[in-house]
Amino acid sequence: GKLITNSLEKAQEKIEGFNFDSRKHILEFDDVLNFQRNIIYSKRREVLTGDEESVRNYLNGLAEILEPEEFQKLEGKLTKDTALEPIVLEALRRIILQTIDLFWVDHLEMMEYLRSSVNLRAYGQRDPLVEYKKDGLRFFRDMEASIGRQVAEFIISLDFSTLTNFRPAPIEVEATALSDSDRVTTDDGLKIGRNDQCPCGSGKKWKKCGMLNTEEHQRLILEKK
Repeated sequence: GKLITNSLEKAQEKIEGFNFDSRKHILEFDDVLNFQRNIIYSKRREVLTGDEESVRNYLNGLAEILEPEEFQKLEGKLTKDTALEPIVLEALRRIILQTIDLFWVDHLEMMEYLRSSVNLRAYGQRDPLVEYKKDGLRFFRDMEASIGRQVAEFIISLDFSTLTNFRPAPIEVEATALSDSDRVTTDDGLKIGRNDQCPCGSGKKWKKCGMLNTEEHQRLILEKK
């Protein structure tokens, strides 16, 4: 009887130890994503609540990502010595914020897929957490580079003189798109998914049109009013 009791106790200890390891492992996986989330939220908050200098600082930081020629084009759009028109500053802010939101939501999906796939690597004697950290960092750097290139492309192609009708919409400190939800609410209360058609009538997906507040989207919305 005593032998069986001892065996049961040892088995129970093993199970409890395994459950603790699993919980610890889940927390460690969450820590990786939370670390990335804090970086993104911090950058986003700085652009959203900061002044012109904050926006310029973000754009100057793109020198590390862009080709020199492309960065020169970006600099050429932003005269250093004169303050930006409020409407231009608001447009730049919106471009940066909405591009961050767009790529961050895609990144969350990538990280979710990565999390499920790294567990399979354990069969090849590789630590899933180490693999998740390594690939997660690579994905994060790729995302930051993609954000920078997209922001630069938008600004370089933007004609500032067309911004006279630009009506900035209020943006909350933590954008809807930054949550893990895949749906956002437009100004008129319409719930829309990123892959749904944009209600402005452009025929494009919301994530490629209204979410980025493109010039075409602004024009079509104004025509509807």
